[in-house]
Amino acid sequence: MKLLALGTLRLESSGLTAPLPLLLLTYLAERGAQSRATLTQLFFAGNTDPSDGLSSVLRKLRDEDPALVQDRGGLLETNVAFDVTELEAAQTARRYDTVVQLYSGAFLLRLDGLLVTAHDLGAHGRKKRKSEILVSPDVLDWIDTTRSGTADRVREAHVRLAERHAERGEFDVAATLVERGLDLSGTNALEGAQYGRYHRLLLAGGNPRAGILQREARVDFDLVLSGDRDAARAQLRTTLRGRRRERAALRGVRRGQWAWVTGTAGMGKSLLLAHLDGYALAPGTAPYSSLSALLDPDGAQDAAQVVSRLAQLNRPLLIDDWDHLDDLTRAALVHLRDVRAPTAVVIASRGPPEVPVDLTLTLRPLEPEELRDLPGAYATTGGLPFLVDALTRGEPLTHALHARFAGLSDACLEMYAALTLLGPGSDRPRQVTDLAVVRDALHLRPEDFASTLQRLIATGLVEPGGTVRARATALAFVETLGAMYLTVALRLARRLEGRGAHELYVRARPLWTGHDHGALCAASLAWADELIARGYARQAVEVLLEAQHALHDGCAAPLRLAQAYERKGEYAHAWDLTARLADTPEVQALQAVLEWRLGQPDAARRRAGALLGQPLPKEVRAEARYVLGNLDAECADFGSARSHLEGAAFLFGLVGRTLRRAEVLSDLAIVAVCTPEPPPDPGTARLDPDRLWTEAVALAGEDALLRSRLHNNQGRWSMLNGKYGDAERSFLSALDEADRSGARDSAAKAWLNLGLLYHHLKRVSEERAAFESALLQARASGERVTEATALANLAELDGQPAGLEEALDIVRELQHAELEAEFTGMLEQLRG
Repeated sequence: MKLLALGTLRLESSGLTAPLPLLLLTYLAERGAQSRATLTQLFFAGNTDPSDGLSSVLRKLRDEDPALVQDRGGLLETNVAFDVTELEAAQTARRYDTVVQLYSGAFLLRLDGLLVTAHDLGAHGRKKRKSEILVSPDVLDWIDTTRSGTADRVREAHVRLAERHAERGEFDVAATLVERGLDLSGTNALEGAQYGRYHRLLLAGGNPRAGILQREARVDFDLVLSGDRDAARAQLRTTLRGRRRERAALRGVRRGQWAWVTGTAGMGKSLLLAHLDGYALAPGTAPYSSLSALLDPDGAQDAAQVVSRLAQLNRPLLIDDWDHLDDLTRAALVHLRDVRAPTAVVIASRGPPEVPVDLTLTLRPLEPEELRDLPGAYATTGGLPFLVDALTRGEPLTHALHARFAGLSDACLEMYAALTLLGPGSDRPRQVTDLAVVRDALHLRPEDFASTLQRLIATGLVEPGGTVRARATALAFVETLGAMYLTVALRLARRLEGRGAHELYVRARPLWTGHDHGALCAASLAWADELIARGYARQAVEVLLEAQHALHDGCAAPLRLAQAYERKGEYAHAWDLTARLADTPEVQALQAVLEWRLGQPDAARRRAGALLGQPLPKEVRAEARYVLGNLDAECADFGSARSHLEGAAFLFGLVGRTLRRAEVLSDLAIVAVCTPEPPPDPGTARLDPDRLWTEAVALAGEDALLRSRLHNNQGRWSMLNGKYGDAERSFLSALDEADRSGARDSAAKAWLNLGLLYHHLKRVSEERAAFESALLQARASGERVTEATALANLAELDGQPAGLEEALDIVRELQHAELEAEFTGMLEQLRG
């Protein structure tokens, strides 16, 4: 259903026609939730039984749809689709054409003459007619305000659309739109500042309404609106952004001086000249046609007369596009220069000066500070004026790029596509070797490559080093090139390795042949390895699964996939994968980690201990020490835990496993806090938890999953030191990072730690909510130890032995003796 209140009052797909229920529904849709008392006062104060009147109307509405009006906490509200709300949303989104289309007439026009107030009836000494609706004066005020406000929005939408048309030179269309906006009924009177905008648009379109507006402005606001059609058009065609230095320099050109403005197409030369005060010359082909506006149309013209006339000009002569002036005009201007006539001349051309000049300006892309009033514009446009113009007009930037390449060769377009696809990305700088890859992929001779690249640099689309400006926009454009885009992507992919090759192979998928499968598999595995090393486990899983699916399991890498799932926190899934793998030391190390994570400490200790007794690779020994160190810490054997964890940190550092080392250092920080005073071995230096923690955080970087685990450890550290406020903040940060990374196991532990903290602080309601969230996340991630601990704490909180019995079943299945003893004691105490 949709409620329509513009020019009418009806509920689509409904047989309800009674005006009062629809009026009340409109009030709720426009004003939001209201109390029953407010609605009764506004619409039913004149009823014998006001409350019954409201109830009767609500019944009629709910007969149409029970959910049409809902009661939430004593407030009545509706979520019905509403044309006024849609219009306001379109206005906010700058979809002005939609605003104009949605406006079918004045707000609640159907009710004109039907609404009366008690004051109206008393003033005329009459009774309410059967067709009339008695309402509060506040209802009439609301209708008037909404009606005029909506009409004002629609008038403004007409003017905004008019400005867009004017920027494209469609001045007749623009003037017609402004006139339609002014003719709308129910709008508020124009404010002083609006007259200038409206008058300029009407004047540019030659609309006689401009004169009427000019007189109104003078009478009502003492405003003097002046100007001619050409000046109005120059101001409207496009807004000039930036170029303050260039404008200042050109305005400083004195009589007798010449200035030359050069730059590639799209750099804004014409627009810059349009914002100068002077005589503008347009290109032409007939003799002296470019000067026709300055010469006597009835007199014969010779070169001497033309030069004499130009020498008398008291404002600068503005010449847009020197290359397209007719020959006689160009010759007259050269002669004007030769005789040093006292006329100021400003010339725009793509090429360098062809006559001696006093000032040369080369227009380049706009700088970021010149676009500060357009947030994000520099990143989107690269400062290219033609893209900035398209952005401010609300036009697709890809269309502007298509138009820019219309005059360039296919070789330029192919090279632009290749440079765009090759990067640089957000985390990958451009390499010098990239240009060689492009040349090889496009099969270009060195001289052809150099000339094509130079043409692209000359357009401003590409920087001298080969970097594409506004790469995101360029990429969107390149993706519209169809077969050319796919072909270039595949050619590049076949010449790269790792992440770069993977990304391009994915783009070029429709063109794969059997020869590409091996390279794609290698690229996928290399990129997944890099992702795992950098802490992006979720993305690594996606890459590996995508490769398996695309190559029909011809690129299976179960060990890497299991490692990615372990780093992602999906331990049960990772274990299932390892069960199908050969019994190598790398698989054994991963299984030891998973057994520890899944709450099987005895099995994990046996497996990790067996690995340490063999001459195995450093990374395998590091994982084994990592597991044993954590198991020892859980048993409060802090001396052994320290020894294993320090060894693991050292080995992970040697093999470049930075993120794993960070995790070990955070575990060491906890061990440092828990180690009794003095150290067990007098010859052992005391660990500094602050130093360990600082190094761990620095190594973690932007790895959200690891940062979540570190925040969990930091919170435990703060709890042990009695810093409960710091602990709560750390656990909440752990939840935020877990949400970013999708790590439910870390979220489960953060909620469990919060529950334990709230239990200590006697914040019972928050304690319960935290343990319930921990239980939910633990079951989703397969984190059985956390699941059992959350169950046990909830059971203790609620006095329910059944919950503790379920928790005991889990830890017995896991053969977790320590927790079994703890939960058994809790159950005995609960049973009394």
